[in-house]
Amino acid sequence: MSGERDEGPVYYREIQKNAYLKRIPNEVSVSKLIPLAHKKPPLKPMWTQLCIHNGRTPYLEQYPEAEHPCALSHRPVWRACLSAARHVTGSVRPRQGQEYDFLVDTDHGPVRMLAPDWETMQDWVTTLRNKLAELKITGKGENVYCSPPAPPPPRAAARDPTSPLPPTPPVPLDM
Repeated sequence: MSGERDEGPVYYREIQKNAYLKRIPNEVSVSKLIPLAHKKPPLKPMWTQLCIHNGRTPYLEQYPEAEHPCALSHRPVWRACLSAARHVTGSVRPRQGQEYDFLVDTDHGPVRMLAPDWETMQDWVTTLRNKLAELKITGKGENVYCSPPAPPPPRAAARDPTSPLPPTPPVPLDM
């Protein structure tokens, strides 16, 4: 994700939101034995920013600490371009303990982040949805409904239950 194409010189950047979040790496395993041999390292909280470059290109950027020299000089250790985002969704139940994850689905693959609590996760999801909609990258997030199903064709009128039954069909005698 950090190797997206460069959109040109960055004249200005706006930091929309920042907090300490953990990034959940995308698991790309070619063998079923790799998970057995390697224990996953624990996820480390990093200073995460939603940053808009030149007023039009959104990025999620991560730095080791808020006051780290690379954060002050705008040299993220990881970043993901959100200009091809399709939707943002939050989790319903905690991933581990009280930490909740949220996902930004992009054309380049999912970006999953882990927030320390429910309120922080909801705040990030709302901010991302609103900012991506404002930049006209995603829709407003409202449910879009199609037209209702076509009504079934009219059926023949039901028989009056008080009318006599029709005569029984004749039974063939050739058996």
